Amino acid sequence: MSSKQEAGNWGLLSLPGEMNFVMHKVIRSYANEKEVYDFKKDELLLIKNYIASNVQELLR
Repeated sequence: MSSKQEAGNWGLLSLPGEMNFVMHKVIRSYANEKEVYDFKKDELLLIKNYIASNVQELLR
């Protein structure tokens, strides 16, 4: 099992470049509990849909 930090770093390196900004916010949010970042629904859905699509491809 990966830690949240490891998962964030994986996402930064593995997900398409247009998702890097969101992944940076995720990593910084986890690392610095004092700062609160605003996450927009559409940016989170972009990542969720990308991962779901890739999982479906693997299951075929």
